[in-house]
Parts: sequence; structure tokens; C-alpha cells
Amino acid sequence: MPRIFSLAHLTLLHVAPPELVTIAARTGYQQVGLRLLPSSPGSIAYPLMQDARGLQDILSRMRDTGVGVFDLEIIRLDANDNIGLARR
Repeated sequence: MPRIFSLAHLTLLHVAPPELVTIAARTGYQQVGLRLLPSSPGSIAYPLMQDARGLQDILSRMRDTGVGVFDLEIIRLDANDNIGLARR
């Protein structure tokens, strides 16, 4: 089975997700990781869940390039979260 490589968003955090997909495809990666929420207050993030146009753009580039999503960052847990839901 061939190895699959993913381009971590932290590598090019200043690049928006659609362009990250394009760069991944051009450089031989099969997947990308995306930073959707900031790792700390004020840090860079791309909340695609609140950006319908950005989401459509990245989905289109994924279809065009064949690059998929390996992981999403960041998940925050607090006292109100049901951690059992993450164990699926």
C-alpha cells in the first residue's frame, strides 16, 4: 500500500485553505490538514464552518485536484462538552 502524505496547515499557516489544497497538489501531497479554529486568542485560523463561499472554494479545489482532508484543527473542550461524543 502506498504511503499517503498530508500537508499540515501549520507549515503554511498564512495560506488560506483553498490555496493550501492547490499547493499540496502541486507538490505531491495527497491530503491537507486545516486549521479551522485558533490555537490561542488572536492566532490565525480559517473558520470555514462560518464561510460558505470559502467552503465551496475549497471543496471545488479538492474535486479538481483530488487532494483530501486528513485532519482538522483545533478542537476545544470545556466543562459543557460531552467528551463521550468524541469516542466514536
